[in-house]
Amino acid sequence: ALVLNACARVRWADDELFACLAEVCLGMEAGRFTAQNVANVLNAFAKAGIRHPALFEHMARAARMVPPEAFDAQAISNTVNAFSRADMRDDALLAHLSLAARRTRV
Repeated sequence: ALVLNACARVRWADDELFACLAEVCLGMEAGRFTAQNVANVLNAFAKAGIRHPALFEHMARAARMVPPEAFDAQAISNTVNAFSRADMRDDALLAHLSLAARRTRV
């Protein structure tokens, strides 16, 4: 997640690198990701303009496995924003993040 975000920050959308790191993420069990990991991975792909529907589906599944109280406002907003920028939607994820937002301290 950190490597992907660093690449996206400097606008270095190396397709081969992102594809390789997407495969790493897809190979990980969904339950191993934290809220911040999910947000960082999705945000990096969205910021780099790289569409990868399978990765977004996997990360949405991972996010739904994270307890709502584990999300902070930034992880919620980055995750929702990433889906928006990628022109993708996962209603089950949005419901989960809505619950998380109601439990988040402002």
